[in-house]
Amino acid sequence: MQRTDNIEDLVMAYPGPAFCCLADGSQPVCNKAALNLPDADTLTSAAISAINACSGATAATWRVSFGKGENNRTLEWIAFMIPPGALLALARDVTMESRLSQVLAESRQRYRDIVELSHDFIWETNSEGRFTFVSPRGGFGYKADELSGQPSSLLLAEDVGEESPFTHAGHVDGRETWLRRKDGGLALATLLAHPLIIGDGKIVGFRGLCRPIGETSNQDMNHPDSLMRVAEYVLRPFLSDTETSSAATRAVSAATRALSATGAVIAIKDSPQAIPHPLAFSAAPSSKTLESLLRAISYGDVQKLEDNIMFAPAWNGGETIGGLAVWRSSAAFRSEEKQLFAAIIDRLGPSLATSLNAGILTQELRTDPLTGLANRRHFEETGHNMMARGMSCALIFMDLDNFKPVNDTFGHAQGDIVLKEVAHIISAAIRRNDLAARIGGDEFAILVEGGEPDAIAAIKARIRNASQNLASFSADPEIPLGISLGVAPTLEDDTLETLIARADKDMYANKRSRKGQAP
Repeated sequence: MQRTDNIEDLVMAYPGPAFCCLADGSQPVCNKAALNLPDADTLTSAAISAINACSGATAATWRVSFGKGENNRTLEWIAFMIPPGALLALARDVTMESRLSQVLAESRQRYRDIVELSHDFIWETNSEGRFTFVSPRGGFGYKADELSGQPSSLLLAEDVGEESPFTHAGHVDGRETWLRRKDGGLALATLLAHPLIIGDGKIVGFRGLCRPIGETSNQDMNHPDSLMRVAEYVLRPFLSDTETSSAATRAVSAATRALSATGAVIAIKDSPQAIPHPLAFSAAPSSKTLESLLRAISYGDVQKLEDNIMFAPAWNGGETIGGLAVWRSSAAFRSEEKQLFAAIIDRLGPSLATSLNAGILTQELRTDPLTGLANRRHFEETGHNMMARGMSCALIFMDLDNFKPVNDTFGHAQGDIVLKEVAHIISAAIRRNDLAARIGGDEFAILVEGGEPDAIAAIKARIRNASQNLASFSADPEIPLGISLGVAPTLEDDTLETLIARADKDMYANKRSRKGQAP
């Protein structure tokens, strides 16, 4: 065999299996790794067959696997023809690579199977928000090829700007979003999504799925479950927001979107005998629409479903409690939208009642029952919140001079009248954003938002002027009823406790001064 010692040295030094031989397979030289292989006897014939199969090529590659299960091993060989008439073959272990490729192939097949079997709308977009992949079934009335390459904003029922769940830079977990079907109907869907990020941290696209909650399509909207889910979504704010007016504003906005309306209004009766009044608008209704709705609420008229306006009273416990009207400027409402409107009306009455009762309960928990001012609990919650947020404010602290003799002389009923009169004086003296509270007994406090000196001076002046009328409630002209005030503006690193302590100290200094004692 004509070969150089260098080739044999290479075979022996190679870390993996290796051998060399003549072109006809004779005079083989194998290293130890090659001799230990199960197919060592057929190595040269396999190499020659691989070379010959390549139609005159001077190099060829092939793979050999042996062993079973976890002991399976795969080698990738490469053979070279080396002039004049010799062959060199080297192998590398690709077992792990082969296993990973198999796992990847299985994973891809599993992903394809899940996508094809899933009723969810699965999608991918590029960095610009255009669909690069959607479920083979398509979604929301579109075929898959109709969405491919289209901007994802095509499915959004409203402009959400940078908050689009299809292009959100962060993870989106269960976000409920209104989507627009191909036929113009709306679909409420839960979205889950996350960005696709390459090694350098660059976002190259987004991947996620949409799970419809309810759709206003002709086919799906006839199903009671779909109607119920969308109606519950529209009225959900009444269960999560203790402020009825705030909840109504959110609900009327959701109703407008769900019914593809131009505008909507929720009206309410605060009590069975009360006159109905508008509670929240998504757009100002015409006087005729509003008049029709208020009449329906007043007299419990059956719902009116006309071409481009729908209005009806909402009932709770046999009484009309409120009502809803929605309208369009031109196009008539479809039959499925009228069904959804009826489903919303069925649930609107109990939802309004729940919200009103929760609001009443919340107000009771925050209010001093005698004076109607905030109670100590609400005062402390508000004060601590303002301190935590670093808001500038000031505290005016007050108590009554010579109040005990009033109770001792005339009784506690007369004392309660005095406390109510003081509450009236304080309420008339403060601004809209200030908070007045009865702390306990004859002690009162005002949190002055902003704490501007001019605002504090004006409030103090109004209270002092009005408090002169308290003299008529005095137990004795020699010990006139009056109010002592103390003021403390917030300082850096203040807490509510330190603010109260300074205002209380200032109040007692003023009280002693008024009694002719040393300050």
